[in-house]
Amino acid sequence: TGITPIAYLNKVRLIEASSLIQQGITSIRELCDRCGFNDEHYFMKWFKKHCGCTVKEQFKKSQEYEYNVYKRKTKRDMK
Repeated sequence: TGITPIAYLNKVRLIEASSLIQQGITSIRELCDRCGFNDEHYFMKWFKKHCGCTVKEQFKKSQEYEYNVYKRKTKRDMK
């Protein structure tokens, strides 16, 4: 894979964290617990490095996406 075992494990954990954010988890502590990170600061550092944005920015993007999808569904249902 070209990366260390720890880096690979963290990548898998961060993919899971992104998935959990899409499912509506908005607590950094809960994300850390569910993904196997003990330190929130370490988690946030790796998240930004892997995803290119902070955890809070990802929360916001996720909420905006859900709002836009809901808005489109509502408009379609009204027709």
